[in-house]
Amino acid sequence: MCLRWFVVLWLVSCATLASHQQHHQQQQEHQQQHHHQEQQQEHQQQYQQHQHQQQQQEHQQQHHQQQQQQQQQQQEHQHHHQQQQQQQRSLRRRHQRHELDRPHQWATRPFRSLVEGAAGATGAAGAAHAGDIPWPVKREAVVEGDLILGGLMMVHEREESVTCGPVMPQGGVQALEAMLFTLDVLNADPALIPNVTLGAHILDDCDKDTYGLEMAVDFIKGRARLLCTPAHTLF
Repeated sequence: MCLRWFVVLWLVSCATLASHQQHHQQQQEHQQQHHHQEQQQEHQQQYQQHQHQQQQQEHQQQHHQQQQQQQQQQQEHQHHHQQQQQQQRSLRRRHQRHELDRPHQWATRPFRSLVEGAAGATGAAGAAHAGDIPWPVKREAVVEGDLILGGLMMVHEREESVTCGPVMPQGGVQALEAMLFTLDVLNADPALIPNVTLGAHILDDCDKDTYGLEMAVDFIKGRARLLCTPAHTLF
């Protein structure tokens, strides 16, 4: 009888011990899985942080490159604008000497002052100035040379008191300056056109129908500038 109870107790103890060992093993496996998952999550977070830092660095580099490009473009634009201004001032100084004889008392005044005095004055003074200027006033630019190139350009605005008003900043004056500048460049290098000096005879239609038609006919026929009297330079 005692032996039987002893066997039963031993079997129960063995079963209990096996159950505890199995439970302990399951806990260890669960802890290992949990630790492995935590490591994976940590590695994934580190990888995401690394990618985010790389993206930020690339974005900063792109932004820095864009700023450098913008600054370079602004500098090039400013340099180009300064060159254009210098060329325009040089053209005005260079071609102011190519003036025709003027029959009235304002012959030595610049063109802008002449137009402002005629079209902008008011009252008795304005009437006196307007009476001093023959009508219609015709404009032309002349550059002496062996081979004369012609041109018809809208340089001035429409004006009722005189044929030609003020200079149009966005009008034919840009084409006129480009043409005169090209002549200067070609004439400055004897190797381009040997033994020949290029000149120009440029008429201005002044945005007036009848006057523009007359100047167009003069341009097509190639009339000499002495037929356009009284004559003035375009500047």
